[in-house]
Amino acid sequence: MERVRNAAVPHDIGKIALAEHVLNKEGPLDDAECAAIRAHPAAGHSIVEGVASLHEFIPGIRHHHEWLGGSGHPDGVKGDAIHLDARIIAVADVFGALTSARSYREAWSAERALEILREESGSHFDPAIVQAFVDAGITSTWQAEPAEAPAAPAEQGQAFRGFARPVCTLIPGDSSVETAPGSHDRRAA
Repeated sequence: MERVRNAAVPHDIGKIALAEHVLNKEGPLDDAECAAIRAHPAAGHSIVEGVASLHEFIPGIRHHHEWLGGSGHPDGVKGDAIHLDARIIAVADVFGALTSARSYREAWSAERALEILREESGSHFDPAIVQAFVDAGITSTWQAEPAEAPAAPAEQGQAFRGFARPVCTLIPGDSSVETAPGSHDRRAA
């Protein structure tokens, strides 16, 4: 468990290669911005690869945006091919992202974030890890402000059901969000 905790700290280190305006953008991401966001796990791998003492953390850093069903990035690995560390970090990362305020939305409640984890268990997230996260009771003491995120503006013609960070991976089977050609809705990558 100590290795996972230590890998979780630098898991997004690849974001230091991203322009600040991309990380803090309030609107949809364009294709280039989307590609940059999707590249951050591989960039993080490249950064820590040169530090021998961090090598054991590479699987958690590189694959924390791989989804159980194979629709993640950067490598599109799926199922048990995703290192256990990365599967654990993915659940904690999405929970933390959803319950944190962002430049384009307010924080969600722990209950709402947990609902997303349960909904995506089996397709995005390892069901055993989601269940262990729930059983650990972390969400019972988690505080988010405000309690619920506002819905997306009606003029955008979309129901916001997405994840928390500006990324480009749509939830498999989710047709509730439509984006303009060349733009990408915000999802946890």
